[in-house]
Amino acid sequence: MERTAKTVLGRDNSIQYVVVDEKQAAAYVNLSVKTLQARRAAHKTPAFLKIGRSIRYRMADLDAFLAAHRVDPEARA
Repeated sequence: MERTAKTVLGRDNSIQYVVVDEKQAAAYVNLSVKTLQARRAAHKTPAFLKIGRSIRYRMADLDAFLAAHRVDPEARA
């Protein structure tokens, strides 16, 4: 996936976040944009940023979302 991720500074100017738009986020997690929109409306993960009318996703949040949905076939409940 060609990604034009942007790095933005946090409030204290020391934390940097790599962010992508919703189309890039959808491609990264292999979901449709509509699915991400529905998850946002239902207050489900992944977490997102709303800057004005723009929606952005931190790559760290997308990675956490994928990790939370990982299924280990070796694990037994």
